[in-house]
Amino acid sequence: MSAPVKRRLFQRVPAPYECIAVHAGEVNAVHNKILRISKKQYVVNVKGQADVLLMGIPFVSPYSVNSILNPLLVQVMALGYLYHLYDGGVPLLKDGGVLILFHPCRDEFDARFHPSYIEFFHRLLPESTDSRYLQKKYEVEFATNPEYIKEYREGYAYHGVHPFYMWYWGETGRRRVGQVIAVGAEHQHVPERMGWENAATVEEALLKAYNTVGPNPQITMLHQPPVVMTRCV
Repeated sequence: MSAPVKRRLFQRVPAPYECIAVHAGEVNAVHNKILRISKKQYVVNVKGQADVLLMGIPFVSPYSVNSILNPLLVQVMALGYLYHLYDGGVPLLKDGGVLILFHPCRDEFDARFHPSYIEFFHRLLPESTDSRYLQKKYEVEFATNPEYIKEYREGYAYHGVHPFYMWYWGETGRRRVGQVIAVGAEHQHVPERMGWENAATVEEALLKAYNTVGPNPQITMLHQPPVVMTRCV
């Protein structure tokens, strides 16, 4: 089947979305209206902050289209995107709380799209997980690596420095979350290399969490619709 035919067939598949608002006019005024309607659509009220937050990691991200959700992208989904999707200035997970995530955490990378991710994960993270240290010592090296530049310009790869930005994006989550526990990791060295702990079951993860936050924590399970923002009330 030719590519144009494939595209036409794909475009016939209806998306499960509908238009929620249309506004036009002065940029800032339109922006404010869209923000209000978006919050009405996506924000979910949650009673109180969680001591322990459980979440599944979706199998896709903006950076894994037609590719693999590699360990660094799992990290940015958990501590970058999902941790920060809250409204009202109060994150769903308390500072010092425990994040329990569910993902197979395979040591698996797509060399076509994410070649520099492989080196970042296997060479740099064993040395340090500190963003400032990695930025000062290695960012320029990756940004100017001629092979990564060639693959970025002539192939399908993200820029050589891209894994650094994905790691930096999770920095606030790393600083504020007291403990991250991965449940069901197929390759246990993957969570460990990113500074997380492993658990084979939810029960085991909760027992580890109790050692951090005490025996009677507030536990919240976050479901993952296409887009959700939480507001603690």
